[in-house]
Amino acid sequence: MPAPTITAIPTPPVRSDAPADFATKADAFAAALPQFVTEANTSAAFVDQRAIDANASAAAAAASEAAAASSESNAAASAELAGQYKDSAEVAAAAAGASAGLPALAGNANKALVVKPDESGVQFAALGSEIKRSARTANAMLAAADRGRLIDITSGTFTQTIDAAAALGDGWYCYLRNSGTGTITVDPNASEAIDGFTTGILTPGLMVLLTCDGVGFSAQRIGPQTVMEVKTSGISWTCPLGVRQAKITVIGGGGGGAEAKL
Repeated sequence: MPAPTITAIPTPPVRSDAPADFATKADAFAAALPQFVTEANTSAAFVDQRAIDANASAAAAAASEAAAASSESNAAASAELAGQYKDSAEVAAAAAGASAGLPALAGNANKALVVKPDESGVQFAALGSEIKRSARTANAMLAAADRGRLIDITSGTFTQTIDAAAALGDGWYCYLRNSGTGTITVDPNASEAIDGFTTGILTPGLMVLLTCDGVGFSAQRIGPQTVMEVKTSGISWTCPLGVRQAKITVIGGGGGGAEAKL
């Protein structure tokens, strides 16, 4: 929309004009002033409104830019979260089907263990996306914030507690490793169970993938699948977490021994 026009006013009189001309010019000039004022005010109002509109457009553009930046940030966060869920699902699924003879994480404590088959179908361990390692020597209840972490128990003999399965939610998981020399008792909340048992033990050198379905927990061993324990006294033995089969050889003094598989 073009700006309103202002009508040109007549030539004003000057002192050098003849008296008759001076009066004629003065009358014409004075008669044009009211219209000039009206048109000038209309033009000024038009300019003011355009300035207001321009400021509003600038504010709207700034808001749109901020919204676009926020959308971009949210999209990046969603993509990262989707990748984490994909990695988590891959780790959990692969670890659940791991076979005997897999190498442990060793010095790669800050990496996720991803178990995949090679062309021959043999399972092998590879290093996947980085995860956070949390070293501890005493109990600190496993909570939602520990999702995806490697909980590395470097020393001590204690009971490791876990928050309620409902609070952690279906899909929560962590890696639990005993790199010390003590035996760790893993105790879920109240009567909740790990693979049907209200408590489980984590013997030295054992590492498991601990998963939650919102009701209870399951433990899948990661790393070497064959571990030997020797007991020289007593008859009590507790099956460690993640162990699905045990072969027991009993040898008496002077005897040849006997073997049983559970």
